[in-house]
Amino acid sequence: IKMSIEESDAKTRKVFEALPEQASDPIIRLVQSGPDGVNLEITCRRTSSEDHQEKIARALIESFPGATLKVVAR
Repeated sequence: IKMSIEESDAKTRKVFEALPEQASDPIIRLVQSGPDGVNLEITCRRTSSEDHQEKIARALIESFPGATLKVVAR
């Protein structure tokens, strides 16, 4: 993501706050930082369904269109 960790953290939290269904607060970890931006790992421990997980993924894609999103369901 071509922005600072502070900007990306705030934007990620806004994505979760704007979702109609509640999920657990995201855990946002900085994985890598460099001149081109940051790589983040975002963990959400509680969702209500697979549909809810998809809504979260779509909201993140819309908010960070230049980013690559990898979804790992556990």
